[in-house]
Amino acid sequence: MDIETAEFLTGSKGLELLGTAKGISGGSFRLAKFLREETSPKLASALSTTLELRRKAEQKFSRAEAMLFTRSALEQASAEAISSYRCGRFTQSGIRRLADLCCSIAGDSISFAQQLEVIGIDLEPARLILAAHNIRVYQAAANFRTMQEDITRLDLSRLGVEAFFIDPARRTEKGTRLFHPESWSPKLSEITEIITKIPNAAVKCAPGIAHESIPQEAEAEFISYAGELRECLLWFGDLKCGIKRQATLLPGGHQLCGSNPRLEVTAIAEYIYEPDSAVIRAGLVELLGSQIGATKISESICFLTTDNFVPTPFAHGYRIISIFPYRPKELKKQLKELDCGSANIIKRGVGADIPTLLKQLKLKGTRHLDLILTRSFEEKVCLVVEPV
Repeated sequence: MDIETAEFLTGSKGLELLGTAKGISGGSFRLAKFLREETSPKLASALSTTLELRRKAEQKFSRAEAMLFTRSALEQASAEAISSYRCGRFTQSGIRRLADLCCSIAGDSISFAQQLEVIGIDLEPARLILAAHNIRVYQAAANFRTMQEDITRLDLSRLGVEAFFIDPARRTEKGTRLFHPESWSPKLSEITEIITKIPNAAVKCAPGIAHESIPQEAEAEFISYAGELRECLLWFGDLKCGIKRQATLLPGGHQLCGSNPRLEVTAIAEYIYEPDSAVIRAGLVELLGSQIGATKISESICFLTTDNFVPTPFAHGYRIISIFPYRPKELKKQLKELDCGSANIIKRGVGADIPTLLKQLKLKGTRHLDLILTRSFEEKVCLVVEPV
């Protein structure tokens, strides 16, 4: 987005048109016609995109209907509940003034600025214009100011901040995800150089970051929200809490951390558990198993099993109805006998392509079943299960 478009969207005319356009019924054609009559094609497109992004942003922000976004900024933005949780670590550590580096449209600064003094720093002036607007939407402008700077050339120590947060760009201009930390902008090595001057820091990463890419001095917290793995936070300096790896489940705030014991591998029992993705990525499956008295079904597969059901927020539990060897022809026969007409299939350790398999099964029954395809003692098996 260029500066002209950003200034228009945050100005009285742009905001007025957004308010009017929101109430236009009759589909996209009528909306496009109205916007083209009121302004230029470029600005009409920006207004239409904003309305679309506001609808998508409702899953992340409580005041999305008044906010302004770019598509890439919204895709990378954390959910408001995650940002609020993250801010708690800063306030609990006694931080009162921080820098939000690569602040973009202020998705994270919103939570920070409601409790702390925040300097939002970004290289893109248009995004800073949108950031200032979004902060005003949340009535936190008194605690927020922006700076247009290249953070790799900026001496943060001169700004009087006690800590910084950064969410580096992890996509190309075309939206392709960048997985290696040295392909981010800025690179992880450049971020750790900043940490030598401002030790108290939090770095937001993609949850798929390789464990070997995590700096030795960092603590890693893997966060899932509403059952979906969302991000990994790397904590540095006084923001660390002495836990090397942690799984956090939001919005409940459940946390799992500790040392992994050795779990026995046994036959599948009465119940099977699929750990939350945050637990898996944090490498804490064995710890969870020890807490619920479970064993593993394979050395290399994360499923846990018990004879008696033990409730836990860290896994989905299933009661096993039946179990048989997994072979497509055998599976088709068994599901026909079970009157299966549709199925939800979870797989781990089995290379089946689920859409292709469902076509091959040609299910025609009346029942919906939950299936798990996995391995037990390296033998491929199918479990017919029901959620507990």
